[in-house]
Amino acid sequence: MIVADLVSAVRRMKPYAYVGQSMPCNLCNAAEMHVVAVRDRYFQRLTNVVCAQCGLGRVDPMPTDEEIDRYYREYYRSHYQGGPEKPRPLHVLRQTAFAAERLERARRYLAEGSTLLDVGAGSGEFVAACCAAGYKAEGLEPSVDFAQYARESLKAPVKTGTWAEGDYAPGTFDAICANHVVEHLRSPFAAFQRIHSWLKPGGLFFVDVPDISNTKRAPHARWHFGHVHSFTGKSLSMMGFKAGFEYVDPNAGKTTSIVFRKVETPAADWLRFPEHGREMRELFERHTMMRHYASATPYRRFVERTKRLLGQRRKAAKQNAAL
Repeated sequence: MIVADLVSAVRRMKPYAYVGQSMPCNLCNAAEMHVVAVRDRYFQRLTNVVCAQCGLGRVDPMPTDEEIDRYYREYYRSHYQGGPEKPRPLHVLRQTAFAAERLERARRYLAEGSTLLDVGAGSGEFVAACCAAGYKAEGLEPSVDFAQYARESLKAPVKTGTWAEGDYAPGTFDAICANHVVEHLRSPFAAFQRIHSWLKPGGLFFVDVPDISNTKRAPHARWHFGHVHSFTGKSLSMMGFKAGFEYVDPNAGKTTSIVFRKVETPAADWLRFPEHGREMRELFERHTMMRHYASATPYRRFVERTKRLLGQRRKAAKQNAAL
């Protein structure tokens, strides 16, 4: 296990070279930006900025479509996850547990027999759990190997493809889920619009992304080449409003885990947090590496994560031994 972890760490440190192109904000189209980081979590050179107006974060320069496609075909699994193309037992164990949590949340909103699409379905654990619970669920996953694993090992109906390759008719689904997906997209707003079109009137959109305003993480740990866009509850909310969604839960927007409902007319006043860009710049100015590691937060988090990881590995080892 230790040797595998060392190999994984070395793989993650491998740099990914790209040229990219400078682009305006994908949400509000503003060009003004604040540089908030110049290196990623592995200390490789990677410039991240936040929009001076709406606060949406992005990599700058933004990788081209061809560069992103090459990254996901050749680098992603080893660079981002440090592992092979096919799901490892620990990954499956984690995703099975997480799928149960996601299903429990979805049950609060979905009627029996609802149609559901999981965009970025990964190895298919959530789709399989939804099917077992009586929903008409299917998935869309860009990784050929992970989609194949979902179909063959879990009997989960997961197609191979990206959101842009989805060929679903308008009004097909009662609900669509995108769990830690849209931060990977070069054009997240276009994805929101496509998802809007696939939903039935009043359909639900469950979206979850990492929160870059979370100060429990080290400042540099927020940034990764795989996350070409970065969100907070406010910027994610505004993207939903502009694409034609409204909150289901009136307390939504305080986190980056939101349930939206489709409305027919996008909100004209979607830019509801015009000071968010300034707020984000000030946050990153305050939350420095020195201040972070001078606090107790990273050390408590390390102990908690270590305990959780060891427990997961013990459980995975027992399951493997039983096979």
